[in-house]
Amino acid sequence: MIPVSDILAIFHRVSEAGGTAFDTEQDLDPYLSDVELYPVSPLVDLGGAVGKILEKKPAAAIEIALRLVGSPVEATRALACVVIGRLARHGPAPWMELSRHLASDESWEVREYATYIFDTQGSSEGLAVFHLDYCFEVLSSWIRDTDYRVRGVATNALLGFFSKNPEIGERLLQLLEPLLFDGSDYVRNHFAGALRVMGRKRPELIFSFIEKHLGNESMVTSDVLRLVLNHRWTHGHDARRDEILKQLK
Repeated sequence: MIPVSDILAIFHRVSEAGGTAFDTEQDLDPYLSDVELYPVSPLVDLGGAVGKILEKKPAAAIEIALRLVGSPVEATRALACVVIGRLARHGPAPWMELSRHLASDESWEVREYATYIFDTQGSSEGLAVFHLDYCFEVLSSWIRDTDYRVRGVATNALLGFFSKNPEIGERLLQLLEPLLFDGSDYVRNHFAGALRVMGRKRPELIFSFIEKHLGNESMVTSDVLRLVLNHRWTHGHDARRDEILKQLK
């Protein structure tokens, strides 16, 4: 169990001191070194509470966030993602370099938390709620990033927001479409997973997208589209799914 009150007391203290007195290795990592990253709600709730403290001291917040991101403890870096998502709503641009760094983290769990900078997760509202156009601008750059891990994060970064706001489906699909042709299996699999999520809310949109690519697909893109279709979101649309599968190369 995370000792929330003890941790919040630390952040009250270090924020008042301007962040310079914060030593992540001594002050925070011992509390989080054995914390599981899943389920996400304990760290998401803690990150939101820490963000509320730090947003009152913006100068200290930057120094503290840098130290969180540099921690060797995965749970500390995951916490940093949620904290940055809270702080960035007041002006996102200065936080994007750190956000990209977290999106390239060697830990897939931390990269998953990096999506919460943009996305909605439980009690945490990401940037999309406050700066949707800016999120699309940043993510349009990320899906062309040289690091496949960053492209993978971009694939998932707005799915929670989409689930609550399915009217953005066309815009989100247009953003993600280049990843259908990505050179990385990892990214293409993430893309397929994103379309499966979108298919639950907007099946017609995803069927139409797949049909648009019929006849022009390569072996690689055919595999991706099959992966999208072989999923429970297509239940109730069996005839249409099966007809598309017949047409795929």
